[in-house]
Amino acid sequence: IMDQWKLVTECANQRGLIAHHLNSYNQFIDTTMLEIIKSNADVRCNANPHFNLHWDNIDVKNPCIMNEKGRTLTPQEARLRKLSYSAPITADFRLKFAKDEPPVVYRDFLIGYIPVMLRSNRCVLRNMNKLQMMKADEDFYDPGGYFIINGTEKTILMVEQTSANRIIIVDNKGSLEANVTSSTHERKTRCSIVIKNKKFYLEHSKSFGKSGINIAVLFKAMGVTADQQIMQFIGVQQIYQEYMALTLYECSELGIFTQAQALAYISSFIVIRQKNKSPIQDALERLAMVILCHVPVPSKQEAPSSVLQEPSDEKPKTVYQFRQKVIFLAEIVRRLILTLTNQQQPTDRDFYGNKRLECAGDMLALLFEDAFKKLNDRIAKIAEKMKSVQIQSLIDPSILTQMQSAISSGNFVFDKFNYTVVGAAQVLSRFCHIGALGQMTRLMSSFDKSLKAVGPRMLNASQWGICCPSDTPEGESVGLIKNLAILAQISTAQDSNEVIKLLSLLGVEDLHMVDFTQNSFQVFVNGTAVGIHSSPDYLALQLRKLKRKNKISNMTSIFIDQQTKSINIACDAGRPCRPLIIVQNGKSLVQAEDIQKVVQKEFTVQDLIRQGKMELIDVNEEQNLHIAFRQTDLLHQTYSHLEIDPMSLYGVVASLVPFPHHNQSPRNSFQCAMGKQALGLPCLNVNNRFDTVLFQLAYPQKPLVSSKVTRYSTHYMDIPAGQNAIVAVTSFSGYDIEDALIMNRASCDRGYGRVSVLKQVEAEVDTELKDQLAGLPIGMREQQNEITKKHTPENYGDLQTFTTHQDPFKQTNEYNKNASKQRLQDSFKQYHALQSDGMAYIGAKVEDGDVLVNRINTETEQTSAVRAKLPPQDHAIISRVLVAQSSKNTILVKTMTRETRLPFYGDKFSSRHGQKGTVGLIVSQCDLPFSPVTGMVPDQIMNPHGFPSRMTVGKMLELITGKAAILQGRFGDGSLFQQSNTQVVCEELLQRGFNYHGKEILISGLTGLPCKSYVFEGPIYYQRLKHMVNDKMHARSTGPKAFLTRQPLEGRAKDGGLRLGEMEKDCFIAYGTAALLNERMVHSSDEFLTWICEECGLIGYQEWCQYCKSGAKMCKVKMPYAAKLMSQELMAMGVMMRIGVQ
Repeated sequence: IMDQWKLVTECANQRGLIAHHLNSYNQFIDTTMLEIIKSNADVRCNANPHFNLHWDNIDVKNPCIMNEKGRTLTPQEARLRKLSYSAPITADFRLKFAKDEPPVVYRDFLIGYIPVMLRSNRCVLRNMNKLQMMKADEDFYDPGGYFIINGTEKTILMVEQTSANRIIIVDNKGSLEANVTSSTHERKTRCSIVIKNKKFYLEHSKSFGKSGINIAVLFKAMGVTADQQIMQFIGVQQIYQEYMALTLYECSELGIFTQAQALAYISSFIVIRQKNKSPIQDALERLAMVILCHVPVPSKQEAPSSVLQEPSDEKPKTVYQFRQKVIFLAEIVRRLILTLTNQQQPTDRDFYGNKRLECAGDMLALLFEDAFKKLNDRIAKIAEKMKSVQIQSLIDPSILTQMQSAISSGNFVFDKFNYTVVGAAQVLSRFCHIGALGQMTRLMSSFDKSLKAVGPRMLNASQWGICCPSDTPEGESVGLIKNLAILAQISTAQDSNEVIKLLSLLGVEDLHMVDFTQNSFQVFVNGTAVGIHSSPDYLALQLRKLKRKNKISNMTSIFIDQQTKSINIACDAGRPCRPLIIVQNGKSLVQAEDIQKVVQKEFTVQDLIRQGKMELIDVNEEQNLHIAFRQTDLLHQTYSHLEIDPMSLYGVVASLVPFPHHNQSPRNSFQCAMGKQALGLPCLNVNNRFDTVLFQLAYPQKPLVSSKVTRYSTHYMDIPAGQNAIVAVTSFSGYDIEDALIMNRASCDRGYGRVSVLKQVEAEVDTELKDQLAGLPIGMREQQNEITKKHTPENYGDLQTFTTHQDPFKQTNEYNKNASKQRLQDSFKQYHALQSDGMAYIGAKVEDGDVLVNRINTETEQTSAVRAKLPPQDHAIISRVLVAQSSKNTILVKTMTRETRLPFYGDKFSSRHGQKGTVGLIVSQCDLPFSPVTGMVPDQIMNPHGFPSRMTVGKMLELITGKAAILQGRFGDGSLFQQSNTQVVCEELLQRGFNYHGKEILISGLTGLPCKSYVFEGPIYYQRLKHMVNDKMHARSTGPKAFLTRQPLEGRAKDGGLRLGEMEKDCFIAYGTAALLNERMVHSSDEFLTWICEECGLIGYQEWCQYCKSGAKMCKVKMPYAAKLMSQELMAMGVMMRIGVQ
């Protein structure tokens, strides 16, 4: 099948590149939120036993503006007015306050607001077509998946966490321990089974503090009182008995033989006891509800005497059936013993099957659960003091704003779960379209990046097809920040009850009915043991058949673990999956006609999955499969599945690299970083946006050579971020060393690398504080009338001509006659762009410091101006002005300035192969070499020394493939791991009259003679990056100083100085440059004149020494002000520093 690759692009297009965020958010809104409500439905208080608030339902409405009577809010309006794109949460509940009163029913009661994800099923854009999106001032290529908080676009990264409800055995500083993180909607706990002095203990900090409970005591507290019964659950083999002997002995030494004694012993370790409950009842409920809380414990009410074996004054009334939890606890101990005896390996924490990826919806679900529990606690607390129903004070909607503040700050704090994730939300990058896409497929590890561990950073084999192997940053975050591969999907939570019902029909025996046999396999569903089965292969085969026939969810995972003798069935959320083609009898079930129908839109890739020709496989299930890499592999071995196409291994950003398999690996990673910094068209609605900074490439071009993913799935060909440059690989002058580029001045003049920098200047006018917009200050208005009388746009015909080529405020001899008028003229120059309404007019030419918005306070008559901030010697044009009402009911004035920049010395460019370089020289076209055959002059010259050490063969292939593509009038293909067509391309060049290897003879523009060697020349796609010398260049003579130390401020934004640090100071001393050291450290920094007393050596004041009470021997001295300040601070501490004067 030649066109199997089309399934990759069709699958990506039909599902969407950020479907993981949209699906998780939609499930959170539609399903998870209601489940959380039902799990925490009843609110009671101790003071009033009749008080009961019962939550019935919850709903999320459409986005609206809070203060404007629920008017529908659009994303563009939220951006412009600095509003949060959020929707009200309403709930139905019943409230009973007194005994004789019937419960009052409340419908659609507002309990808070939730941020709405763009393009989700609550967004106003969800069903819009291209025309409707354009009318809404939106980019129809924008995939959504992000939030708008206070006018700023924010995206939530996926967070990598260890799987919940699974047994993880790790080596903790030389000692093995088993960890289980239990997670339900009611609570989340973490238990550990540790080994101390060859005895097993359970640790749970929230219940027992730092103390561990003997495992045998726990078994007896759960009703398994005989040692023989405990060993039957763990294992009757000799090895288990030897390792459990000391644990059982310690239990008997403690005198614990019955359930009551075990519960009494456990209750003595409980840190925080529950009110109104006996210690034994408290201990029993903790075992049932808190310890390993994901394992269900059925309960029933019985007479008190039948609960415990011994009579007692305090006896629980509820009987818990602990058998399922006993079996799970025994399984943990069994696996721990097998690992101790090297019969099993410890759990690989970096194996991706043991990971879960929490998407935006999962993170918000945790935040909502945390906030809702806080709301219930607050309701119960207020109800204890309340004497009558006051529903408004009972329910505070501001509590549920926790989600909005978390996205705004980026730090997700879960107080109820004692858990924090830092940096999970980021401002959405808008340098280019592909950068925004890449950011929304990014995932971060919860591992602390400051730790120097290698394992979490290594590329694990289990990440194949799930994580992009190249797209990871440099430095300490390498391997911890990753990106999803193009076809990777994240599972959403499915109902496990359907699977459990089917298991009994497939021969799975209930745990409550049978005992274990040596050859039986335990069956786990989402980490909870539900039964045993003697034929795991048969069970797995039948479940896969049901999965392919859509009887159970197509995201269900069936994995046989021979090491632990278990069958693991997973249908929980957060599992990374990917689609594979099913192979039967050595043949792929997907045929050419199926692909043709998918391409022709007769049916989708999802239909192929429903038909059982493809299926979604997660990392764990992948271990039981045999997957062929290419179709030709099916001829040689027996396989169960087939990869769709090798290019599906890369992510969205890494797919930009043409021929990546011919490059050195770090080069592809460098391009992934620089591809996100490339300047292009950030979005189609760029002219309607008022972002802080936007970069817009003047003439973006489609790349001549690209991968199929880039061409068909990312819209990069519609919103590109680069230009095709004719590059000559040769040495020219000495300005091309160390990756510097030689630019053709004529190419730059024609638009190569030209970029517009759009910057927003914002002003807020608070009418409540008596502020209002004002024109020129009084005294300047007459000057304006006189000067602008003869300089109106009508006199010049065109506003652009008027603002660009004429200076209406040019000084004349009339205003140079006296100094006062001259100063007024200079001051007025900064106000030249203002109109009478206090705002700059569109088309005005402004420089650094020019006033764009002028405000005046009507009470104090004080004016405050908002000025332009531009690089020195640069100017900008007023592009757009917006006046709107902000969320604070203030007048918001946003002015957008446009600055056009041509390539300049020091500006950064990069090819798509990680070879970055700065502009070293801009040369006139007449001085550059040219081709005598075509007459072409290269746009750029790069030094050939850039190839050998970097080994970017892909760049060479791009050049010759692009050359052939131009001659044929088509686009070249540079997809990952595709069949090599280099020979075909070279022969095509030969047929068209060019050199087989892409070389040409060039004529020197300086001498007119042919160059002495062949020159490798052709088109290469180059990206202009955001790093420009205008934004980096910084120098100062005088400027602002710090108030405390009187030293220059730090930072380019504050016009600060350049720091002369410890090492620079040491260099000056080593070279003996005393005068330079004095000039840098004193004269150019904080030189200060003060008086020193020659008698006592202390600092005086105006020729008077306060210590000596005399001014006879005072000497004026120059010294750094910081030294004088340190002396006084030491004196404040009682330390006297005396200065000797000679």
